[in-house]
Amino acid sequence: MRFSFVHFTLPDEAESGIVRYGRHLAAQASLEEEVTEIALTLGKQSGRFDVGQVEGDLGRMVFQFSPYYHPQACIEAMRALVRKTSGDPAKHLIIVHDSNRLASPFNQFTRFRRLLQLKLWSRAIQIKRVGDQLKRFLRDALPTKFALSAFDQKQTVELSARLAYDCVSVPHFVEEPNFSFDNEDAKKSLGLEGKQVLTILGFLSPHKRHRLSLQALSHLPENYHLVLAGGATDLSGSYFRSIEESIEEMGLADRVTITGYLQERDQACYIGATDLAICLYRGGAASGSLSTWIAHRKPILVSQVQELSLYNETAPGALEVLTSDDPISLAGRIQSILEGPIDDELSALAQLKTELSLERTWETYRKCLVESEEGFSRLVPMA
Repeated sequence: MRFSFVHFTLPDEAESGIVRYGRHLAAQASLEEEVTEIALTLGKQSGRFDVGQVEGDLGRMVFQFSPYYHPQACIEAMRALVRKTSGDPAKHLIIVHDSNRLASPFNQFTRFRRLLQLKLWSRAIQIKRVGDQLKRFLRDALPTKFALSAFDQKQTVELSARLAYDCVSVPHFVEEPNFSFDNEDAKKSLGLEGKQVLTILGFLSPHKRHRLSLQALSHLPENYHLVLAGGATDLSGSYFRSIEESIEEMGLADRVTITGYLQERDQACYIGATDLAICLYRGGAASGSLSTWIAHRKPILVSQVQELSLYNETAPGALEVLTSDDPISLAGRIQSILEGPIDDELSALAQLKTELSLERTWETYRKCLVESEEGFSRLVPMA
């Protein structure tokens, strides 16, 4: 069977997590299927993806979509590509990332308000309109299947109702690392010997709550060091600068490292040096950063939000959960984890990693693509 994986890329920018997600799915599918990868780059002048270059039998197409990733241009490109294909349009699949931004009107309103408070005006207006654009796309392009890169069935039901369309949620897969580093060796190479290393991974954006971790760091012993392993996105420059200013104001400059964007091998070195991964997200449909930590089997501290707590239902005890959001409680929780007894094998985390393998994830998406509409609507997470 032929599958075409469509990647929406940006000129002169680092590869996004969404594109990376699609490439890994394509690589897994290619082990048993005929696979074509189509990379479309956003035009600098036109602000559109040129689909005129795409020709031939596309088979069953798989798209990656996010309301934060040039949604208007992506919707236009998907519409054009679906119209170019012959046969049943329901044979194609759109994988929706960051789907909690689209789920309920309440979520949409609160996120819109938060973006306005952060003065990200253009992004706030963009997000507010995406849900209606998707509904128009569905009406124009005929029934194209939807799957959410998510772990929350409630969110799936909400988005299905909002779009008047069946959706299925599929947890973010965990990929096998290409590089791994011994903890002490990695610390030595990074000048972090003797430190207890806490790391927040990925692009700096407000939903990761870096400032809460900075405040907690000020209540921890001097040998605790915080690594912000990532840089700013094209839309979060002001937030990035505010974090730099907070570090200076709090007198933490010698206890915090901001790495900027990291290549895979360099990122793996910082992961190797990490003693505790910090994932105190406000919420999220899925997290590539969290999946990376699971892949490396590092102790992980997460916030008490529905999407993240569901991981512990799959493998009880896999993730440490923070139940109070004040800095002093966070500092105490961090110390209790790192200075208390630790399961060296991290057996629950190993079980979770197996359940979220790339192979199992692709099997679920393949069902979405090839089974009947009735079968598709019955799929549930971890099926």
